[in-house]
Amino acid sequence: MLTSEQAKQNQEKYGFNELVEGKKKSIPQIFLEQFKDFLVIILIFAAVISGFLGDAESAIVIFVVITINAILGTVQTVKAEQSLKSLKQLSAPEAKVRRDGVVIQIPSREVTIGDEVIIEGDCIPADGKLLTVASLKVDESALTGESLSVEKSLDEVPEGAALGDQTNRVFSGSFATYGRATCEVTEIGMETEVGKIAKLL
Repeated sequence: MLTSEQAKQNQEKYGFNELVEGKKKSIPQIFLEQFKDFLVIILIFAAVISGFLGDAESAIVIFVVITINAILGTVQTVKAEQSLKSLKQLSAPEAKVRRDGVVIQIPSREVTIGDEVIIEGDCIPADGKLLTVASLKVDESALTGESLSVEKSLDEVPEGAALGDQTNRVFSGSFATYGRATCEVTEIGMETEVGKIAKLL
């Protein structure tokens, strides 16, 4: 449990509990970036040389392949940006934490390392280790793909256990479907499991 002063210091040290988007690029910018790849540059040179040597058919085929590749790359990048928006929507708008010995409701972006979060049938705002458990079940399908809710406990799990097997921990972006618990926040923002997915995107 933190005091208000400790929470403020931790926020200054670790930042806010939110997923950070990189600088937004326009679709034409994304499309042009597809041509920066070393292999694509080699193919462009090959097409130009083929053109100079009078092999127009080969040059056209290479340019068509390069263009299709650029279009597919652009579509994938745009879809990845949309996926990041979907991940941000998984974040809980608010969280209940115990600070200065009192339970208060705060915006989830203000949750910080060391906070004691109260979990009661809502979205989990950050990754943390469970302190108390009362029949807690959590839907972690957004992270693990597992459709059934996972029953949580205080039993220790082996170091490096798979995400779905870490029954003594809760993760940002998952939902408490039954029971209640408290947890100590260990990771926030881009350092959470959902944050790591956002980084890959």
